[in-house]
Amino acid sequence: MKKIYWAFFLVCAACATSVRKEKTSTPEEKIAMWDSGVQYRVDTLPFDPDTDEASDGGIETTFYTLNGTLMKIKEDVGLSWGNITSTFYCVGDTLRGFAEWHQHFPYENDSLAHDSLVTNYKGILIFQADTIAAEHHVGEKMFAKNTQDFGAQILEEFREHVLRFREMKRGVDTLIR
Repeated sequence: MKKIYWAFFLVCAACATSVRKEKTSTPEEKIAMWDSGVQYRVDTLPFDPDTDEASDGGIETTFYTLNGTLMKIKEDVGLSWGNITSTFYCVGDTLRGFAEWHQHFPYENDSLAHDSLVTNYKGILIFQADTIAAEHHVGEKMFAKNTQDFGAQILEEFREHVLRFREMKRGVDTLIR
């Protein structure tokens, strides 16, 4: 019986001293993980021409929540030359990541072919404590060349969206009472 206790002690000691290797995820893997397998509540904020920036195809902002906590904000902007889709990944008021896709209409016979879109940019920023911790992009950047300046701009936009979400929630809560 003493041998069993001794073996059990050695196994426990080995487990306690082993160092766990934490897998480092790429920005693409993090975005895929945050997008997969979760059933969010979806609230869409329609385009408001008095407050939103001008766009040819309109702007639609969608808020994704899980158990009342804001988890994702997606903004689709239609433009004369294509679309921009921006997604803010968060937990409540904390920004975890940002992804942006730019798609343009291809040229066909000296005019735009509005029946198809071509992706010309995909960018991902991963945030930790309001600072960019990792980034990845493919294609031509269409925004600020300095990533940290762009990160500050993204944080500001994120905070504005969170305020709009709270206002929308406050309006819904008032209607329910």
